[in-house]
Amino acid sequence: TGEYKLRTYLFFGDQEIGAWYISPDPIIKFVNSTSRGLLDTVPESLREIRKLTGFEFGRFDYTVVDEEIVLFDMNKTPAVGPATLQLMSEQIKLGFANAVYDF
Repeated sequence: TGEYKLRTYLFFGDQEIGAWYISPDPIIKFVNSTSRGLLDTVPESLREIRKLTGFEFGRFDYTVVDEEIVLFDMNKTPAVGPATLQLMSEQIKLGFANAVYDF
């Protein structure tokens, strides 16, 4: 067995973050991830897909294979588990709260 890496792009309005999760299980959930962190950047191609599809709020799950984005899921009703909340700074959480307010 190996390690599998899932990346997520969570967004609402202008607020966005990217996170990664590693698991020995190929079906990665927050609860079975063995390590996790925030990404420094979000791929521009995902922003383009978001714009083309009209997503205002959501989460995209993806990975990278041979430097190519492989999109698994586009979810308009994303859940944010405790593992992701722990990664978010208070500033990021406030940014999402402000996005809700602005909406």
